[in-house]
Amino acid sequence: MSQSEITKGVVNYFKSDQWQELMRQLTQTDEEIYHIHMYWENRVEAESLKSLLNPQPILL
Repeated sequence: MSQSEITKGVVNYFKSDQWQELMRQLTQTDEEIYHIHMYWENRVEAESLKSLLNPQPILL
C-alpha cells in the first residue's frame, strides 16, 4: 500500500460518520457525558491521535 493510499484512508476515516459522531459526543454541551467507548482497528500510534481529541472543531 502506498503512502498516498494510507493518507487517503486516514483522511476518509476522520471524515466518517463514526469519527464525526465521536467528536459530536465529546464537544456537545446539552448533557453531561460520563463514559464513551469507541473501537476501531488501525495502525496509527494512539499517542499521535491526542492532538485530535480537543474541544476545537476539526475541519477536514
